[in-house]
Amino acid sequence: MIGGAIAIWGSLRASQATGHAMDLAWGIARYARPNPVLARVRSAGLVGLAVVALLGSTIVSGVVSSADSFNIELGQWTIVFITLGTITVNTIVFTMGMRISTVRDLQFSQVLPGALVAALGWQWLQSIGTSYVGQIARTTSDTYGVFAFVLGLMGWLFAAACILVFSVELNVVRVKRFYPRGLLAPFTEDSGLTPADRAAYRQVASATRFKQSEQVTVTFEPGSEMRGARAEAAKARVEAESKRLAALYKGDGVDWQQSSMPQSSAPTENSSSSATEPLNRWPTWP
Repeated sequence: MIGGAIAIWGSLRASQATGHAMDLAWGIARYARPNPVLARVRSAGLVGLAVVALLGSTIVSGVVSSADSFNIELGQWTIVFITLGTITVNTIVFTMGMRISTVRDLQFSQVLPGALVAALGWQWLQSIGTSYVGQIARTTSDTYGVFAFVLGLMGWLFAAACILVFSVELNVVRVKRFYPRGLLAPFTEDSGLTPADRAAYRQVASATRFKQSEQVTVTFEPGSEMRGARAEAAKARVEAESKRLAALYKGDGVDWQQSSMPQSSAPTENSSSSATEPLNRWPTWP
């Protein structure tokens, strides 16, 4: 009785965490998210869907992966059709789950790519997990087998969570066109920001609103598309070119800062700048 209650409570909490992650990924503001009562009702529906649909696919995948252990011979094409059918069912399940786990109104086509990736990852995890459990049962003792099973289960759950989050983010990036992105932008200030980076950071800030009347404005410093080492390198190149021209025109009575240069050797701040712009200005692009 106590174990069943703890299992139900844990599944509901996991479902709520999934819904919270979905809302964060889609940039749903706090005031637009479900209240505590509706959030738990939605979590119960998500748990019921997962239990009914994934239980059957797990059993089928386990039978296919463990057929050799029970001396059951399945034809090659039989295994292929069973696997494809399981992946199809899992794709439908993940599609429905991704739609009902967030308050955003999503179309079937918007979540299908991520659901397919999640279904493939789930099928792979099921195959790996079944083989792992079978290996433990055959080669380890009862004492060490429990530790191996628990550690393997923790790693399995972590991999499943990573695959699910990656699948949701795939849908978000595709639907909202958050690409191309700077790979180093989240980790260092030396990487420039692309327009997609700025749009993603604006969504993160907007999702923190607690009231509908609350307004959040996100601005970026001028030149944020070129920061850190890239900016320093560009400045150094401009200064070196300025010194070279100063030495070249020295004693000729020429104002080297106002002399014309080819467009390729004098970086400008924007397309409307002329070639006679002073060379000692720090450009916004190398």
